[in-house]
Amino acid sequence: MSPIQLSTFPSSVDALSWSPDGDLAVAGGDHVRILTSTVNSGGTLIKQRWNQWHPTNVQTNRFTNAEWPTILTQGREDFSIAAEQSTSLTTAIAWSPSGLARYRRSVLAVLTSNLLLSIWEPAGVNGQWVRVCLVNHCLFATTPVRLEGTELRKVNIRSFKWCPPIRVSPHGGSSDDSDPESRWGIHLILVANDLNEVVLLQIRRRSNPETVSQTIITEKLATHTVVVGDGEFPTAGRGTLLYAALQAQARITALSCGPWIVSSVPGNNSVHTADTLVAVILANQLRLLKVTVTLTEYDSDKKVTPRFETKALFQEFEINPSPVKLVQHRLQGPLEWIYEDESPKIILAVCTNSDFITVEIPRSSYSASEPASNKVETWEWDISSLPAEDGGPGKPHYERVSGMTVSRDEHNTSTALNVGTHGGLGAVISLKDIISKGSLVIPQWCKDMNNFRDCHAQKQGWENLTVARIWGLGSWRSVTAVLFTTHPTDMIEYRIGTGNYSYIEIAGAWNTEMLFRPDPKHSDPEYARRQREKVITFVLSHVDNLNSEDIEDQKMVYHAACCAIADGQPEAVLSQARKCFERLAVVTGADMSEEMSKCGLKSAKIFAKRIEKQSQPGGHLFEWCGICGDGGIAWSAATVAQCVNGHAFARCGLSFQIIQSADVSKFCLACRKEYVDEDLVSLNNGPQGRLFLKEFHKFDTCIYCGGKFGPFVA
Repeated sequence: MSPIQLSTFPSSVDALSWSPDGDLAVAGGDHVRILTSTVNSGGTLIKQRWNQWHPTNVQTNRFTNAEWPTILTQGREDFSIAAEQSTSLTTAIAWSPSGLARYRRSVLAVLTSNLLLSIWEPAGVNGQWVRVCLVNHCLFATTPVRLEGTELRKVNIRSFKWCPPIRVSPHGGSSDDSDPESRWGIHLILVANDLNEVVLLQIRRRSNPETVSQTIITEKLATHTVVVGDGEFPTAGRGTLLYAALQAQARITALSCGPWIVSSVPGNNSVHTADTLVAVILANQLRLLKVTVTLTEYDSDKKVTPRFETKALFQEFEINPSPVKLVQHRLQGPLEWIYEDESPKIILAVCTNSDFITVEIPRSSYSASEPASNKVETWEWDISSLPAEDGGPGKPHYERVSGMTVSRDEHNTSTALNVGTHGGLGAVISLKDIISKGSLVIPQWCKDMNNFRDCHAQKQGWENLTVARIWGLGSWRSVTAVLFTTHPTDMIEYRIGTGNYSYIEIAGAWNTEMLFRPDPKHSDPEYARRQREKVITFVLSHVDNLNSEDIEDQKMVYHAACCAIADGQPEAVLSQARKCFERLAVVTGADMSEEMSKCGLKSAKIFAKRIEKQSQPGGHLFEWCGICGDGGIAWSAATVAQCVNGHAFARCGLSFQIIQSADVSKFCLACRKEYVDEDLVSLNNGPQGRLFLKEFHKFDTCIYCGGKFGPFVA
């Protein structure tokens, strides 16, 4: 299959990021190119092709004076001419874990060359993205009138990295996973500034934002200063002017957070601790920091959001003696952690000038407080050991590693590290082979990239005088994508703006066409009925809390009980539905004789009500057609409905109520099931009932396929 062609040129290494939702992002100059599969928005699954992507250009270098004031020239220790006079090109991008953006999707963090880190999320229909946060603002000690001196260095962000989410078990260890912290986790991000401070920030979403720019809340948890050691520059004479200049200008160039190991405090189930290691590259040397996060659970009766009070603490994690291989090399990013749930070792991959080194840390030492003396193993991997394309021995190479990614299968039982260099070399090795000191293998994505390079060279008349340069790697569902460009060799390369193309090759695309399609089992009617049973049982369990004032909650319970009858739910669910009808008859005074009489039948139909029922007690429970005005709507199916005059409507997949207006809908991007958008309903019709919000809060992904939601697209 042909790779995806982009009319943009990468502006940095590691310029490709693949989100947990399947969206690709490429850093290209003053913008970010975001690609969304047409399967997610078109709805026609049979005609899907891998070259059918919806591209979006997001301009990321425009900031107002209110967002970031003009910085006046200052002393050379604190002022960066390159950063202040740059055109704010994109230097790094990374998708967050799922759960931060609307519809529980991922947000995109973008670092520009003026040292500003912003967070973006989709807004409205496809193609509209908005900046919802400027992370630098969180680093202000106070809101300054003018940034200068060390305050300016404190807020200049040099690098960042998303942390894996911290997932905590539900209240009391129950199986109820309705809390966002249980499903999506607590989101944290690491940033490094010009003072060589590593700052841990908590990122969370505001429940009811007043404006789009206030949807994301950032909170600083802990700060740790990494000091440049005396032996960081062995080639420069200690005490010389060169040595002093190198030491003063050393900056943190890369950092990465490892997996969290979560445990409960003995004797206190409401307090949890999470430990991790943070790898930092400062002055081309590796530093390890231990981070301990303490989560104190608020009283569940108070219904506080967020559920935990979060505190963090940094500690130095010394490796004594330091492995010789780490001291001998000039280390640089990117950094990647390789691990599995039960793996005995947690491994860090660190790049050198042209190869990479793995640092193996035993799991027992990873979370322990004592130093891991003599327990850490290192191994240097020579990418030149890979055979050449003609089968002969590999040739020495001098290009840096420009992309690393860890690919995992769906069940997190198979993990592999993919590495690509700026010279077009690629390698892959599994976690098991890293531990057993196996050999590197040429990956499929590298072979596909080279095949395209050869075809492109023949088309241009370059014969074999071409080279491919890798600019980044990304993985999703064990599939790997590579961002690369093609260049002529042994000749002068001439490019113009319209000829700057880059390509994304997806490994084994011929065998991954089902990546964006729902699982075939989700089309089984019996599977859909079991999924609706979970929702119905959840809603009907709140019948005892009904009172005469909760009109919206009454409607939720009524339609869930009607769905149980029309859908042919099990006897236990129908018995609970009958109790709900009895309760509704008492609370509202409505006549529920027909509904109660059909609770013992299999897939019965509840006929439409006569128009005079609308003005009688409990008339708000029944559905009426908004087109003809006087037509009642029967309950015959869980997915569709029709009034007595023939007007058809879709039913919401959660509330089971009819959707009479498309502007309050959201769709599952995988199976195209229609749901009510709770935010738009609350905006148009006012505050909804507590049960309505609780249900949509618990079932925040598609109940039929687990897919993420998106806005209505005509």
